[in-house]
Amino acid sequence: MRAEREARGIPRGVIVHPYTRTWSTAELALVGTMTDQNLAGKLGISRAQVAFRRKEMGIVPFDRKRKDRQWLDEEDAMLGVQIDMEVAVFLKISRLEVSKRRRALGKQKPDSS
Repeated sequence: MRAEREARGIPRGVIVHPYTRTWSTAELALVGTMTDQNLAGKLGISRAQVAFRRKEMGIVPFDRKRKDRQWLDEEDAMLGVQIDMEVAVFLKISRLEVSKRRRALGKQKPDSS
């Protein structure tokens, strides 16, 4: 164990949480858009890691049968003004749901310049 820790450059006494991992923006955008098991397979990590991150983000588990959520006027007003990922994190839903709603309303992506 000591040799492995030293080989990896992990200082003595440091405990690395098994779910600690850096997620890219693209990976975060996938959370909640498919089952935890499917996303885990796609990312090459455990289902528990995906579930942990999803819960941390406040996103409910993916359910193909779930009906579309009811959008408030204030939430619709955010679409096309803020980037989809920001709206998704704020509303604690997937980026896919946000972009789907934005397109349904005929709103363009906000200018990223």
